Amino acid sequence: MNDGTPATRGRRAPGYGTAAFFALLGCFLAYFPWDGVHRWREFEAEFRPNSVRAEAEVVTILEYRGRTRGGTFYTPVYRFTTADGRVVETRSSWGYSSTRDLVSQRIPVLYSAQRPEIVYPADIFDYETSLVELLWWTFFYGAALWCLWQAGSIVLWVRRARQPG
Repeated sequence: MNDGTPATRGRRAPGYGTAAFFALLGCFLAYFPWDGVHRWREFEAEFRPNSVRAEAEVVTILEYRGRTRGGTFYTPVYRFTTADGRVVETRSSWGYSSTRDLVSQRIPVLYSAQRPEIVYPADIFDYETSLVELLWWTFFYGAALWCLWQAGSIVLWVRRARQPG
């Protein structure tokens, strides 16, 4: 409430709407990183057991402009031989935001046993929980907890301010 002190004079005190905003923001910040990691792990669990490892040559790099974020993205085109001896040339299902000097290099890839045109560089699956992932989780969940804390603080503050006496 506005108690007339210089810090609050002329300013409207936060109410339940502000608390609801912080609560929703906290839920948003908590859900979307979890959902992204959950979807990635789900994809990985489905793709990896049904994939085959191969050595692929990078034939060329395709360049394209991003639709939503702008910027230029690069997608390698791989040529590799499947386990049954068929030669496949296809673009990667994984792109990069910076150019990488991969043309003519041989790199390990994983391709779908059922559909060899679905191919990913093998190194995107070769990781343990990294420092970057830990920082990602720490930032978003820290921000989510802060927002939820603020929401609770505002609700308590409003209730105390509305109590008589």
